[in-house]
Amino acid sequence: MTGARIRLALSATLVGVASLQGCAPKPGIVEEAAPSPDLYGRVPARACEVTPIVLHDGGESTTTMTVTNDGGFCAAALSDQSGRPFEVGLVTAPPTHGKPLIHTVGNKTDIDYTPTRGFVGNDSFIIRLRTTKVDSLLHLTVVVTPVGQAYTSGHPAPPTR
Repeated sequence: MTGARIRLALSATLVGVASLQGCAPKPGIVEEAAPSPDLYGRVPARACEVTPIVLHDGGESTTTMTVTNDGGFCAAALSDQSGRPFEVGLVTAPPTHGKPLIHTVGNKTDIDYTPTRGFVGNDSFIIRLRTTKVDSLLHLTVVVTPVGQAYTSGHPAPPTR
């Protein structure tokens, strides 16, 4: 190879490397990966907290969900006394400012809540959970917070998109 060709090849390599440097992450900037959608094409909320659920056989139980209204859903997972999902989950009193979804995931029954876009405040709904032996009611109180507001439980504010 002649000297001119070597200089040309070296120049092309340096130009290629220099152009790729523009694609490299900038120091101090952390890019957060977007959450993956579930089987229904929905994305989980970046901040969701559910108080522990203790179901009383044949009785009524309560829990509280706190979710940031960033377009995602918040899920509460539970199973019956034998560790299996419930056979039936019915919405007996629907929420006013969101949509529930009850479905089975493995050995659990998931109760998901997606707030109406832009809603901030309190919501509630009631679910009837049934097995062949047990019929229980679960009252869910939902606290929907705006994006960027810290939870009252002391957790830091969720990241914004």
